[in-house]
Amino acid sequence: MRNIFAALVLFFSTSAWAGGEQCFDLFVKVSEAANYLPQFSNPFDKVRFLRETQPEVAEKIIEEILLDLKKAPIISQKVLGGGVTASFLVELEGGLKAVYKPINLERPNMINREVAAFRVSRVFGLDIVPPTIVRKINGVKGSLQLFMESGKPLTKFRDQNLRQIYNDGALYIVENVLPGRRLRVFDWLINNHDRGTNAGNYLVSNIDGFLMGIDHSTSFIGHDKQARKDKVPFYLPEFLNDIWLYEHLKGAKRADLEEAMTHLNSVRIPEFFERYDKLIKDFEAVLNI
Repeated sequence: MRNIFAALVLFFSTSAWAGGEQCFDLFVKVSEAANYLPQFSNPFDKVRFLRETQPEVAEKIIEEILLDLKKAPIISQKVLGGGVTASFLVELEGGLKAVYKPINLERPNMINREVAAFRVSRVFGLDIVPPTIVRKINGVKGSLQLFMESGKPLTKFRDQNLRQIYNDGALYIVENVLPGRRLRVFDWLINNHDRGTNAGNYLVSNIDGFLMGIDHSTSFIGHDKQARKDKVPFYLPEFLNDIWLYEHLKGAKRADLEEAMTHLNSVRIPEFFERYDKLIKDFEAVLNI
């Protein structure tokens, strides 16, 4: 059975998909192989395969991940490189790994933004931000995010087979695929200033080419700083021809979104809802709803 599933993934992964809708077909077909989920080493990979058909199970898995991140004893930690802020790879008892970013006392809200990005993604049922909490390690509070061993940064994924899904000539174009366009919309919604052209903040799944986002410490930072397209990608009308994304965004309860952003600066919440309301109207104009 394991070999059958691997063959399915390889077949769909190495096909030359020309656009987002075709790429969406990839995820639908691979998700039909959910019986083979036990082979996935990272529990968050299971969540997106179960989200539509077994949402209660998906949520239970997330709760279990969050509990481990919060309480599992730490076995080891080592320094990670590549980011502006200090970060450490932490191994937890039970097998999970996580990325720990200690609080920056000059910018204490950064860790809360990391958590809020995950919580908002979860409320929408998008599963594009790995589970993230605030935890003290060695007496220092910081953000702790599940480490996705099955995901490779965009910068390191260009030479892999799955590049063909995203490929446009010799370039890796995020907007060519549905998950990439959805991530663009999400980034605009949370006003994320550190993705854009920063390829290191995209994770591409080795399993199915699904695109996730990491490093949200400069999200939710105000309308006045939402100017540069290379920092905060603006969504295009064609990104909104997506009834699945519209229904997931529109169906979220405002109270749940407010709770997800509880620890942010209070002025950022109404700013978020201004963007949210505009986005929903733009969706409805494109979809003729």
